Amino acid sequence: MSIPVVDFYGESTIWPIYDLMHCEPLQLRSSRHQWHISPHRHENLLQIFYLAKGSGTASVDAVEYEVKNNSILVIPAMAVHTLAWSPDSAGYVFLVASSLLNQIRLKLDSAPWMTTDNLLFNLESDTNNVPVILDCIAREFSANHPYRAQLLESQLTALMIWLERQRQLLCGELRKSSKAAMKVRKYLSLIEVNYPRQHTVEWYAGTLCVTASHLNSLCKQIAGRTALSLIHNRLLQESQRLLVYTGKTAAEISGELGFTEPAYFNRFFKRLTGFTPGEFRAESGVTIASLPG
Repeated sequence: MSIPVVDFYGESTIWPIYDLMHCEPLQLRSSRHQWHISPHRHENLLQIFYLAKGSGTASVDAVEYEVKNNSILVIPAMAVHTLAWSPDSAGYVFLVASSLLNQIRLKLDSAPWMTTDNLLFNLESDTNNVPVILDCIAREFSANHPYRAQLLESQLTALMIWLERQRQLLCGELRKSSKAAMKVRKYLSLIEVNYPRQHTVEWYAGTLCVTASHLNSLCKQIAGRTALSLIHNRLLQESQRLLVYTGKTAAEISGELGFTEPAYFNRFFKRLTGFTPGEFRAESGVTIASLPG
């Protein structure tokens, strides 16, 4: 069984071409599904959940999050996630098309939300500003005023700047070289597009117009990992998703991720996790469930 790739929660909602984002009350669709959303993922859509009241749990690529009121949860495109909210939960859900996110990313010289790191943000330190931005986005989305798209993009940019600042503070990146951080972000963006092709570090370095040794040095400085380990980490993340949420065999996953031989994939996976692919699937304990109605 494949991981469902859906708009919203498995409903056949047609994405409006004139809007590159969508906003609605969190409780609108969650309540229709008894406040529990089975495993699925969204292609080319970033999700932002603002929980104004209530509580919930989220599993994003097998990482568990306890979501409390007055917090924001970000779910990158193609991240497999399961959601469960308390019946008293309320807030907003924002869906942002990748094309709009890329426009904002160019303004920020940044490529956040490519991975499932640092996705949960508490608003306690900024209760006066961020909820106001969120409310403004919701009101503007529901209205039909002149220059609506331009204002929505500006408001969303303000929200993404706040989230990126919080992410950088968590990662300690504000204290590091912005040029070096930007180069590593570009490297991570390239990995996201090309990881199934299994290019070498030298290939990525050439694309970024640096030497492989310099790229490796930047990755260790900014990300605390070698350039090669960042490639391997993305391959491992996708292989874990496919093992847990699909019925594909290890050999099929091996081919999909660019390994020349299934045996090589098995050795790669066991070296990084301590488990064979089959052992990992058995230990995951995740039941593959279809989306409700």
